[in-house]
Amino acid sequence: MSKQTLSQAIIYLTAFTLLGKLLSISQQILIGRVFGSSADTDAFFIAQIVPFLVGGIFATALTTALIPILADRHNLQPGALSGLSLMIFGMLLILSLWTMSSSETIIRVLGHGFTGSTMTIAQRLLRSMSVLIALMGMSGVLTAFFYARSRFLLPAIAASLPYIGGLSGILFLKPLLGIDGLAWGLIVGSGIQLVLLGLFVDRSWLQRPVFERQLSVRVWMTSVPIFLSVSISTLYLIIDRSFATPFPTGYVANFNFASNLLTLPSQLIVFNITSALLPALVALKTHKGEFSALLGRALAWTAFLLIPVTIVMLTWSRPLVRLLFHSKSFGLEAVNLTSNILVAYSVGIIGLAFKDVLSTALISLGRERLPMLVGLGSLLFSMLLKIVLIPGFGYLAIAFSTGVASMLNATMLLLALFQFMPLNLRRLFQLSGWKVLIAGLFMIAFWLFFRNLVPIDEGLTSWLYVLTVIGIYVLVCAVFKSPELGLLWERIRLRGT
Repeated sequence: MSKQTLSQAIIYLTAFTLLGKLLSISQQILIGRVFGSSADTDAFFIAQIVPFLVGGIFATALTTALIPILADRHNLQPGALSGLSLMIFGMLLILSLWTMSSSETIIRVLGHGFTGSTMTIAQRLLRSMSVLIALMGMSGVLTAFFYARSRFLLPAIAASLPYIGGLSGILFLKPLLGIDGLAWGLIVGSGIQLVLLGLFVDRSWLQRPVFERQLSVRVWMTSVPIFLSVSISTLYLIIDRSFATPFPTGYVANFNFASNLLTLPSQLIVFNITSALLPALVALKTHKGEFSALLGRALAWTAFLLIPVTIVMLTWSRPLVRLLFHSKSFGLEAVNLTSNILVAYSVGIIGLAFKDVLSTALISLGRERLPMLVGLGSLLFSMLLKIVLIPGFGYLAIAFSTGVASMLNATMLLLALFQFMPLNLRRLFQLSGWKVLIAGLFMIAFWLFFRNLVPIDEGLTSWLYVLTVIGIYVLVCAVFKSPELGLLWERIRLRGT
């Protein structure tokens, strides 16, 4: 995949996935405004962990594990992929049923700080949402079939349907079912997503099923390490929610809202970069020079797009949270709490993003276990850091330790990648890195100057600040001729003509 082809794929994917991510944050905003920081929202976000978050991880892991296999499909027996898909669906269905029957035990572990009605609500919601594991997992399998044909648009559109379902559940079912209406909306939306992908999948994949034991073992041996490696970011947040359960009512919800704001730009950018990157890196794994060049461009794009986002998150957290969530149900105390958590999380935005890109590179080289081991190590480090810091720093230690651990994770993955593939970081820094770094420093300098002149907490001044710092970033990148900005402008100009 050429430089322009990768960049074009990233831009198109980002544009088409933007709808889904906007719907995702809209769902979070509506939850906050309608249900507030309450026992119901705490219960929902703990119950959501296994079916929705883990189901999503299964979908991502299966998609990632199947892409290299589908690239080598000509060496497979006809019908082998159909047989494999049926076997995966059966196992996902069994896992959903087990989750349903074990809901009480699961909630007692994940929500160990819950008592009384909050515990009961969480257990009921988990029983309802357990089917999401099967629905989302199979959607991940079908998505891999689309990606193998370089068809990215329909999966991006279909991925927005669970969020549309959730929004519909809040708007139309909440008066009848309360917080359960949100759960059933997610279930219906995920079901429609699976049906849509099934209707438009390439029929050449769907032949009379043949079950190959060797292929099944290969998929599971590949997907388990991938599952653990790609789940690290989500596991950070799952553990954070669990650590927040002993705190007063509403803290779990506040951590959820902050983490969703934190991961939204990263998911929007990094998901599309890695989706376009993985098939290309698999094809180039025997060509070290081209592999390294392509990976370097992906890292450069990640830094170029996320550095301004990180600075805005750090300097504009309270106005952002107040704008999105403040309502009668979500008061100023909840606004301040969520914004403080967001600032503590923001130290790890770049680390989370680089971790995903570097994990994709190692997976494409067949080194799935390295991201898994590094990720589990950083996860353990995060938990130990929480245990040490919470007595002295309270709830902020939960978010801060996650940010630190994610930076450590990315650093360790980069060192591991050097063992298998040369990556000229000095050249990357000379071509692009120093330019975006200088632009970021200009943003910080303007914030330090601007905040001493006028308050930026609310109103027109707040929006003027955001637009100005982003404009400063773009202007400095233009002055120093950032290659990413130049290519982005070229694509926009060509589309305009």
